[in-house]
Amino acid sequence: MGQLTVGIRECEVLNLYELRRLDAEPLNKLIAACLDEIAVRIVEIAAERPLDTHPVVKDQPFETTSEGSRELFVRATKDVIMELGYDGVTIVRVCEKAGLPASSLYWFFKDKDELIATVIEEACQGWASIRQNSHLRPVDGDWSVLARRHILPALDGSAGGGVLALGLLLLLQRSDQVYAGRKELELVMQDGFEVTVLWFREMLSPMLEEPKQEDLARYFTECFFRLLESSLLSKQVEDQLWDPALLADLISTALYRVAGKVQDGTTVLDLVHQ
Repeated sequence: MGQLTVGIRECEVLNLYELRRLDAEPLNKLIAACLDEIAVRIVEIAAERPLDTHPVVKDQPFETTSEGSRELFVRATKDVIMELGYDGVTIVRVCEKAGLPASSLYWFFKDKDELIATVIEEACQGWASIRQNSHLRPVDGDWSVLARRHILPALDGSAGGGVLALGLLLLLQRSDQVYAGRKELELVMQDGFEVTVLWFREMLSPMLEEPKQEDLARYFTECFFRLLESSLLSKQVEDQLWDPALLADLISTALYRVAGKVQDGTTVLDLVHQ
């Protein structure tokens, strides 16, 4: 709870939200309501099984027989970025991660910058391949499972979800190096936000009148992104190892339960429209 709360505050201090600024008071109340539900969910899970707050993450050896060397270098570069940020990428680290010699890397890439640009390009392509996926509201109304499936790739950097992590880490980059594809990645991040707004509109549609759906969906999307980004930021700043599946459960459950309070007629709706 402390890591999430501090992460949200640090993201605000870093001014990561200039392009999607919303009224602070209702947004902060919405975030606080989600944090409250996260605390409840943590207690529920802890009653069922021990919570491992420092999971051991072991590097999985890359299968050189299942893909070409070029793809191994791209995967290794992305892993290094996720672990150490863009400034942590070196040819030595990438080759060690891939288990291949530097001499073979230069058959495919001229330098580190081209490696990173390729990772960014493929992440953007991955987003383009999944953004059109249909996410209709479940018949039983419980969309928390769908949210969890969307959150998990963003936290572990897999599939199109890696765009969020790569975009945030680019904002946290310490050096002045500008990599090819940065502008495209920023546009994908903006697009991802708007697509998520549409998704929340669909999930909240039975609860609200049409004029209110867009407004509340935008606040829920902002809350959603801040919870995700605070988790990613904490990992970089505090070197904290999170269990992505646990975090995805906490965030999706909290958002769903807070949204349910709208349907029950409690004050969450008023947080946005007061």
